[in-house]
Amino acid sequence: MPPATQNTSVDAKLDEIITCLQRMDKRDRLRTIGGFIRGLLGLIPLIVLLWSLWYFASHGEELMKMIANQAASSAAQYTQGQSQGLVEQLMKQYSIPQK
Repeated sequence: MPPATQNTSVDAKLDEIITCLQRMDKRDRLRTIGGFIRGLLGLIPLIVLLWSLWYFASHGEELMKMIANQAASSAAQYTQGQSQGLVEQLMKQYSIPQK
């Protein structure tokens, strides 16, 4: 709408003000709804963090046992593979040649 000029009546000016206020009210309502939804989405990471902290606090010992067992079995497999290769290498190096 064009801005009010000197020649417009008071009623026309008031109608223009009311129209602008109604548009502002609609925009504010949408902003309020959008802010609420953004706030809810912002809470999701906080909820996930709190849940993971609770889960680790209640099941941390089990998780640490599983990690330690996996590390120990992996180290045992690596050591066994290395020692087996060393034994075979020594056998080849110091074996008595067959005639």
